[in-house]
Amino acid sequence: MALKERDLPDGGKDFISFGAAACENLVCVRDSSFPKNPDPNADAVGYCSSACAANSGICPAANAADDSNPSKRLTCRALLLDEQTLAAICSNDPAKCYQYFGGTTSPYFCARGTGM
Repeated sequence: MALKERDLPDGGKDFISFGAAACENLVCVRDSSFPKNPDPNADAVGYCSSACAANSGICPAANAADDSNPSKRLTCRALLLDEQTLAAICSNDPAKCYQYFGGTTSPYFCARGTGM
C-alpha cells in the first residue's frame, strides 16, 4: 500500500521510507524542500537513496547531471536519530529496529538539502 500525501507530516520535515520496491537499495527519501502535491489522495513520492558514511561528502546521483545542480545535488547527512539513540533502540529491541528503520544502525543517507 503506497503512502499518500495526507500520510506525511506537515512542517517541512525529511521523510525516509525503507522497503521502497521502486528503489535499488529499497530506500526512498523525501527531503524537507521536496514539493508537496496539493492532492492529499495522491501517492507520496520522493527519490531513491542509499546509506553513506558520515563526512563522506557528496553522494553521486543516479543522473550525473544532478551532481552539478545545487537543488538536486546529494550529500551524505543524518536523516534519522543520532547514532547513539538509534544504536540504543536497535540494541534494546531488534524487532522494532527492523520494523521502523529497516535494520539500519546508521542515520546517514544520501539526500538533497541540509535538513535545516
